[in-house]
Amino acid sequence: MNKAHSAINWENYPSDETPLNESNLNKMDAAIGVIDDRVITLDTTKATKTEVATLVADVTFEESTGIITITKKNGSKITIDTQMEKIAINFVYNPTTQQIILTLIDGTKQYIDLSALITQYEFLDSDTVAFYIDKDGKVSAIVKEGSIEEKHLEPNYLAKIKVEVAKSESSQQAAAMSEINAKASENAAKASETAAKKSEDNAKASETAAAKSATAAAASESNAKVSETSASESSATATEKASSASQSADTAAEKADIATQKAAEIIGKAESAADSATKAQSYAVGGTGSREGEDSDNAKYYYEQVKDVSEAIKGGLQPRGTVAFADLPQLADCVAGWMFNISDEFTTTADFKEGAGNTVPAGANIYKTSDKKWDVLAGTPVTGVKGAKEASYRRGNVNLTPANIGAVATGGDTANNIVSFTSSDVADGSASAWTTVSKLSSGEKHSSIFAKVSQMFKNVRYLYKMLGTTDISKIGNGTCTGAISSLSSSLGNISFTTIGLSNKSINVKENYSNLYISKLLKLAIISIDVTKIPMTAYNYTEILNISGLFTLNDVTPIITHFADDQLLQIIVDKENNVIKVYGDKTCVISRIRAQIVVILA
Repeated sequence: MNKAHSAINWENYPSDETPLNESNLNKMDAAIGVIDDRVITLDTTKATKTEVATLVADVTFEESTGIITITKKNGSKITIDTQMEKIAINFVYNPTTQQIILTLIDGTKQYIDLSALITQYEFLDSDTVAFYIDKDGKVSAIVKEGSIEEKHLEPNYLAKIKVEVAKSESSQQAAAMSEINAKASENAAKASETAAKKSEDNAKASETAAAKSATAAAASESNAKVSETSASESSATATEKASSASQSADTAAEKADIATQKAAEIIGKAESAADSATKAQSYAVGGTGSREGEDSDNAKYYYEQVKDVSEAIKGGLQPRGTVAFADLPQLADCVAGWMFNISDEFTTTADFKEGAGNTVPAGANIYKTSDKKWDVLAGTPVTGVKGAKEASYRRGNVNLTPANIGAVATGGDTANNIVSFTSSDVADGSASAWTTVSKLSSGEKHSSIFAKVSQMFKNVRYLYKMLGTTDISKIGNGTCTGAISSLSSSLGNISFTTIGLSNKSINVKENYSNLYISKLLKLAIISIDVTKIPMTAYNYTEILNISGLFTLNDVTPIITHFADDQLLQIIVDKENNVIKVYGDKTCVISRIRAQIVVILA
């Protein structure tokens, strides 16, 4: 809006620069006329007292109750109760019921059950395994001495032992049979040697007889020459003797051949007997060089293997009675496997496998190992047992109770227990964001569980901070979700609407910008951004028809807006549901941007 009158700056007489003439007086009349028109227009368009009385004079928010109070010009008030006081302000842990108890602002309580997260475990000894709990509460399992039986052995290992035993027995039987065969061969060789000797003697006797026969034949031949008569008889006799001698010689030669054959057979059997004896020795003890790998494939080797395995299974121990440690025989005088029960407490020396300086309780058993050392069957040198909460050690069949070791018995009270964990909790009002917490899983440590719980408490404090302290107990059922549901049902959901203006009540050559309407509770903010508005001086121009969008209950006062060298008035016509603009010049306004707050019915 432009000024209606421009100052003349009158000058006193005798100056003639500002004469009191028609021009100056008409200029003043024109300005007075414009002002008069404006006064009339203002009087006809101003808001009435009735209209002003329903306008909003003040809006207050009470943090302690969460109530929004809207005061109008006529003194009437509208209150909105948000019911936000249902927030947890403190918590405690009940060790008896294993519950976390949340206390809300209104004094009511919520219970979180943690009993499923705390489990007591009991470890029972068996005939083979014993359990031990150290001072830190860690559980260890040990195998009891002498408790391993054949059923506990790995099947393949036990099968190998039985196979080696069977091999040893088979080799032992083969060695015994070889020894018997060697003895029989030796006896047969001796019998053959005797027969050969006898055949040789017979041959020598036949040879002697043949020599005698030949001598007699020569004598007969000499005598034949002396006497013819005797010659014929002697000749016949000689012929017979010679024939007999020849037969004896042949018999002797045959006996000699038989003796030679018998001698060869005897030599062959003697060699066979020697081979059998060597083979028998190879399978019995090895060391002959006649077989590959015979030193690890013989009866003696298998016997020693079976003996070692048997001693490994049974311990190979030979109890030698109970003695005081001072009366223990010298290590060199004992045989591997000898075992002594020591009647008094003692300290190990360098002769022990575990070394010197270990205290061993009375009643421990020690034995000599195959590597010529003493070894304690007791294993761990325990001289007494006491729980972490006990002052002195105990011996014998000690019963450790949860109280002895500082643990909580089944069904006990954990009120005084201390759990060390990394806390994420912060003071009220310090939480700035929500943090994602992974889910609780079975088998988690207490430190992990409480770390997650502390993170959730921090998240609860964040929610408490974001929700505020307003009392919402009277909205819905008093809970946040109940209040929201109640407000949604009564006020409608929050909505955002975008409406194009080109198809509204006036026709323009240029498109209007979009209108954005937001409804929240019973308040609405209408943001307008309109361009190219054709204006007629001293008349209202409708820029938006909001019929059908919502019903108005109250509107703000007239909004003044300065644009294109004139002061505009923007009003909301509640009766006609339209938004209008008023100006005193006929022109096209390049752009109007404004926000109007209204109260919905």
